[in-house]
Amino acid sequence: ACLIAVVILSAFVALFFGVKPLAFLQLPGTVTKLSDGPPTSSQKAGLISDDMDGDQPYSASSDVFAKAGAVAAFLAAFAVGFSVALQPVAAETKNISDFGQLLQNQFGPLQRALQGLEQKVEDRKEQIIALDKAEVILKDLEKKEERIKNQKPALKESETMPNFAAEDLKTLREEEEAAKLVESVVEDLEKKATDPAEKKALELLEKDVVKEEKIIEAEERKKEAAMKGEKPKEAAMNGEQEAAMKVPEEKEKPEEAAEILKEEQKIISILEEKKVAAVRERDKAEEEVKRLKEEIAKPTPPAAEKKEPKSEDKKA
Repeated sequence: ACLIAVVILSAFVALFFGVKPLAFLQLPGTVTKLSDGPPTSSQKAGLISDDMDGDQPYSASSDVFAKAGAVAAFLAAFAVGFSVALQPVAAETKNISDFGQLLQNQFGPLQRALQGLEQKVEDRKEQIIALDKAEVILKDLEKKEERIKNQKPALKESETMPNFAAEDLKTLREEEEAAKLVESVVEDLEKKATDPAEKKALELLEKDVVKEEKIIEAEERKKEAAMKGEKPKEAAMNGEQEAAMKVPEEKEKPEEAAEILKEEQKIISILEEKKVAAVRERDKAEEEVKRLKEEIAKPTPPAAEKKEPKSEDKKA
């Protein structure tokens, strides 16, 4: 609005004073228009300049006044345009600190809310990735239990786990987060379990998950050490992981495999519910981010005009 006002008003002010708006750009001593015929010695020396009629003598003082008038026209137009553009803000501010406070009050909360929502979107995206990978871990373990249940030869470890050595560090960290997620759900179910067969199945399942988690962490340490040119260090296990790994190494029975399969399917259902909730929260947060960005992009609304009380109200 200010720029448009400057352009329009500068043109009108310049025309009113009879000044060419760009006269100050003209180099000193230049001739605006040559009269017909060869230039005189005075014109060559830059001492006179013909106007459109070719009969007005050039004056150095008139050139200075022309330039000064053009500059004054532009400055006047800019001042008027700027004051017009700031009228809505001026209605709510008395000094420069009020102006800063107005901007902070209007955009500060919106910007903070936007940053919080954007972070929530990213968190939910990471959570969905972990949930997807957690389901993959369980589905791979299901293959193992299916074979034991059906009394078929057991699968090799390489057939029930991804090739972690071939994965990059970012993917390994996602895999680790997924394994920890499965382990967390298994531990929660263990606390609620009352049936001995269910408890035993959960213990065996946790052992498989912890074992996979340790393999992932070992690969992470290798890659991190390689990046630093160091030797990988062994990571310590927490108490729950140690307890899971101390479960006696014994051949699973078909009935135990069947019980483990039930628990795995139960956990997959829990993970799917978590994923649905995470997707819903992500979508809602993305809609809010879009709405806030549109709100922030809107121009500052003019201050509400105070209505004068009616004559009846005054009398009352």
